[in-house]
Amino acid sequence: MADDSLLELVNSAIATLLEVKQRLEEGEGIAEKPESPDGWKPVDFFDSTPGPVTSEEIQQTEINAQPAPAPEPQPQAQPRFCRNCGNELSPGSRFCRECGQPVD
Repeated sequence: MADDSLLELVNSAIATLLEVKQRLEEGEGIAEKPESPDGWKPVDFFDSTPGPVTSEEIQQTEINAQPAPAPEPQPQAQPRFCRNCGNELSPGSRFCRECGQPVD
């Protein structure tokens, strides 16, 4: 029974593809919405391409284009030193590598 419904689905898909192929060969194009009430409408892929750019548009773009502000320099962390032995501590360390003293 499941095989019959699968076969029916495949046959339906093939029929749809053959119909689309025929419409394309006839120059009708691809429908925007096959379910549209007024039938198939060819899609014009060139409708949305921009026309020539005017010099005014170029000037306006140049006016609007401003360089991004430079990022503010991040303050450099001051090196920390062990109070027991004077060894420089790594950032985020909880103990001195040299003497093992806990870091405040």
